[in-house]
Amino acid sequence: MIDAFRDADPRLIDLPHDTMLVAITGTATCGKSAALARRYAHLLATLDASPDTTLVCAASITTARDLVALITAEIESAQHPALLAAPFVGITIEQLALAIVREGGLACGLSPDVRLLESYELEALFRQAAAPLYSSEWDAFLGPDIDPEVSGLRTIDRFTLAAFRLIGKLRDAAIDAETFLASAQRGAA
Repeated sequence: MIDAFRDADPRLIDLPHDTMLVAITGTATCGKSAALARRYAHLLATLDASPDTTLVCAASITTARDLVALITAEIESAQHPALLAAPFVGITIEQLALAIVREGGLACGLSPDVRLLESYELEALFRQAAAPLYSSEWDAFLGPDIDPEVSGLRTIDRFTLAAFRLIGKLRDAAIDAETFLASAQRGAA
């Protein structure tokens, strides 16, 4: 495990190329991505590898593109076209997962028409999955301390849609369940 606060930690460069797992740790904006880009550039030069076999993905398209920019700043300019032409460079983890599912499905004889669902399809699936939660009457759960109008509990469809949208916003912002819960508890206090 290498702490990215030590910006020029030589251990990152000196690690053997066949090291199976490297964890670069640190807080947001401390230099983890830059350290990863330096490690990649070193490996590319040391192994005489081709950048067109590179995979660069991140949770969001912006983060993935920022990482590609850091990498291109570290490697020789002659290598830029090969890196940028690689099929899995500057993509999201979702896009990579979809490509894996598509390729794996074809290899296993599954239908080749695997696709991402549209938001209205996701919303319908979420409603269907949440339906068993609403099989009871809400009035049994509502006490004097809960105002159903504030939370939207009186209209289950509206509450479900709000929950679905909140989950999407949290996911897009890369806020995990524990962080959200802690923030909600601080706000409630």
